[in-house]
Amino acid sequence: MAIVKNLRDQKGVTIIAVFFVLLILGAMGMAVSKLTQSQQLQSAKAIQVQNAYYNARSGMEWAYQYAIDAGLLESNLATLWPSTGTEYTLPNQMKFKLIYDSATKDLTSTSTVGDSVREVKWTNFGGTGNNGPFDNGGGGGNANNHNCYIGTISDQLPGLFGEEGGVNQNNGGQAVDVPWPSFDENGDKLFGEDWLPTDQNYYDQKFDGADNDILPGPGETELYINKFETEDDANITIDAEQAGGPLTVYSQSAQDFDIKDDSTLTINGPVTMHIGDDFDCKNNATVNLNGPITIFVYDEVTFSNNCNINITGAVNIIVNSQGSENAVTIKNNAAVNVAEGSSLLIMAEQDFNMEDNASITSDGDSSNILLVTNDDFRAKNNNIIEAGIYAKEELEFENNVIFSGAASTGEGINIESGVTINEEETAGQSIYGDPDTRDCSQGYQ
Repeated sequence: MAIVKNLRDQKGVTIIAVFFVLLILGAMGMAVSKLTQSQQLQSAKAIQVQNAYYNARSGMEWAYQYAIDAGLLESNLATLWPSTGTEYTLPNQMKFKLIYDSATKDLTSTSTVGDSVREVKWTNFGGTGNNGPFDNGGGGGNANNHNCYIGTISDQLPGLFGEEGGVNQNNGGQAVDVPWPSFDENGDKLFGEDWLPTDQNYYDQKFDGADNDILPGPGETELYINKFETEDDANITIDAEQAGGPLTVYSQSAQDFDIKDDSTLTINGPVTMHIGDDFDCKNNATVNLNGPITIFVYDEVTFSNNCNINITGAVNIIVNSQGSENAVTIKNNAAVNVAEGSSLLIMAEQDFNMEDNASITSDGDSSNILLVTNDDFRAKNNNIIEAGIYAKEELEFENNVIFSGAASTGEGINIESGVTINEEETAGQSIYGDPDTRDCSQGYQ
């Protein structure tokens, strides 16, 4: 009876013991749960940090390649990637912001993923000697490499015209033997012929007065055109911002790129264009080029019949001409206008001609325009030119030409009647740089 009584007296102890065991197990479960949750948060945070870092690294690599492919000048970078930053989203949804410091020449790429921010800096990105895009002659692509070439003959650029109007050559009057830049295996063209993607569909883009369109579609960073033509008051815009980043335009070979008959084409950079045949503006048409823009033309450029070309930002036009006698022709009241603080570089494989009331001007400032030809430069019949000029062969001015700037030629200059020359030693210098400080030691050999 005593044993039974003792068991009865301890009947509540078991319940209490079970309660404490469950309480301890619950506390342990909560601790394990919190530890697991903390580890998961730490892991997610680590992934965010890692993704932000790699996004920033990818942004830097993208900027390097873009500077080369688009033929950017160092002077383009602060406009393209200002102190406020320019954000990009690539097709794989990778996001980053680029900032260029023109004082230090450093480029910073920043990416934010969640609340994690990572920054990658390329010191002296815009300089040389750092394996950057401006090494090996300085620069992104065809246009910039040639700038260094201009710099190597800078002793001819300032103060060209002497008392008798001859070329101020410092080598006994002989032609300057500096190689014209070549980029194909044959060595006789500005760039090769393997530019056109063959695995894409190309479409005609023809517009008239009923059209007021913006190209391309949102998020399309490449535009493939079979034939481009605007006429009858059409108003068309090719816009990199709508593309979501730098835009590349391909226009089929053997198809002209025509802007004519009172129509307007506006191109908002950054844009790189490949025009497979002629680039024509005529009959009261207007082309607004808002850089940075680089246009590769594989045959001829012709601006004529009251065509107006308006340029802001940095614009490079590189003309291969495919063996045609004339690479660039500006005539019949056509006008090229470069806004203050902007720049224009035109490189022509063959002759560069201006005639019959044509003009290339920039608010009286010749420092931001450079016109280069691998052959002759000719201007006649009421032209106005504000620019630096380099002609590998001859330079000819005839009949009421007003030229403000400086020039250099390989074979000589011919000045006919009614020519006014206003010498400006800084002509073209904002493009090819100060010849006293620019390092061209890695340029063309």
